[in-house]
Amino acid sequence: NWDTKPSVVSYNAVLNCWCSIDKRGDDRKFDPDLSNFAMKRADAILRKMQSMELAQRPDEVSYHTMIKGYGNDIRKAEKCVQEMIENGVRPNQDTYRSLLKVLERDDRFPKQAEKTAKMMEIQQKFEFTPATNGKQDRNGPSPSFRNTR
Repeated sequence: NWDTKPSVVSYNAVLNCWCSIDKRGDDRKFDPDLSNFAMKRADAILRKMQSMELAQRPDEVSYHTMIKGYGNDIRKAEKCVQEMIENGVRPNQDTYRSLLKVLERDDRFPKQAEKTAKMMEIQQKFEFTPATNGKQDRNGPSPSFRNTR
């Protein structure tokens, strides 16, 4: 069928490629210009997806990919979660874990106490509660978010 349109899965694969550029951890020197260019491209794709029909709109995977792409910039990752909520996608335990990983690498918070304070701020901002709802996985209680749309 030649009328096939790309799905959110197709767009997510492209997002992942752009968000992964220069973040492979190989022996090459990190190139911030290349990384910034790649994230700008990924951001443009996400914006385009937000204006498409429902089957192509960003989902949890789209936003988690972007959060991971921000790598060590918690402020950009927080902004992405805010957009996620504004676009009707509920943050979940994977969102929280992705934010933790970004915060862990953010050099603006060099001390553990600063990172802990920032995480508490994020919990309050997004109304995160470490409620288990009777569920538990290998990583401990499953967090939930009170902020729903």
